[in-house]
Amino acid sequence: MRNAVVMKLALPLLVASALHVPAWAQDQKADAEIHVDLGTGTAVPGGLLTLPIVVSGSRGTQLGRTKNEIRFPNKQVTFIKVDDGPGSQAAEARAEARTEEDSKESDVSVLTVTVEARREIPEAELLYLVFEVNKSAARGSTIKLENRVEAATLDNRALKNVTGKDGSVTVSTFVVGCLLYMH
Repeated sequence: MRNAVVMKLALPLLVASALHVPAWAQDQKADAEIHVDLGTGTAVPGGLLTLPIVVSGSRGTQLGRTKNEIRFPNKQVTFIKVDDGPGSQAAEARAEARTEEDSKESDVSVLTVTVEARREIPEAELLYLVFEVNKSAARGSTIKLENRVEAATLDNRALKNVTGKDGSVTVSTFVVGCLLYMH
């Protein structure tokens, strides 16, 4: 009987302690590593290519602003436009993109893409960047797009652990077509 009383008293304490999240665990969200990565793709010379900007690791961080600075060789690819992705739509975000020539290297452009959201940016494809592969791009080559990232919370506090993978464009050596149509 005494064990039953102890169990009745101990069970609620055990459940309550299991549901309690210690302060050190709550702070981990603020220190979580957030990724704002640039995708990869393939296109033929003269063709268009869409690369996503993908957010991951942001759940619970109140991510509200991202800034990607993307450096690319402007003789091989040209930036055309930015389109909303599911992530920017869900966050009610506004995206701006501007391209300028690098001050030190005239054959390099810097594309700055800034996203400001009204709601937390979710883990999703945030935006789609449309590029044109220049007709003079060497077939079979891979063009690197360097991606530098900054991010902040909805209340504009800088987030420290933010990384971004570089993107790339592979210039295809052939054109894919429908075999039934081609003969």
